Amino acid sequence: MDIGLEGHFTTPNNPYMRTALETMSRAGVLIRVTEINVAPGPNQAANLEKILREVYAHSALHGIILWTVWHKRGCYVMCLTHNNFWNLPTGDVVDKLIRECVWIRVIWPIFCYFLQSHAMIF
Repeated sequence: MDIGLEGHFTTPNNPYMRTALETMSRAGVLIRVTEINVAPGPNQAANLEKILREVYAHSALHGIILWTVWHKRGCYVMCLTHNNFWNLPTGDVVDKLIRECVWIRVIWPIFCYFLQSHAMIF
């Protein structure tokens, strides 16, 4: 059994996230943070990076799923690529974090990014 926490954000509140993850970790099961997305705005990519780094830092974390729904009529909340599948700033953040190699224990970001960039939607 795992705990799944949805993560729909406007701006990051790291102390709140840290406290919520710590509280949930007391259940003694693995945590998966699902549906991570960040509201559009000029700081969307920077906020996404802050959120992903904070969530990833928790020892009970077992997976991250990004909510990056793409549609041919436009992005829904947060996309990693535009309609021609070139990276947006949020996609650059995910690529950068994957390249850092510390993300190996969390497979979901790679999987979700692959689906977002090369297929339809996740």
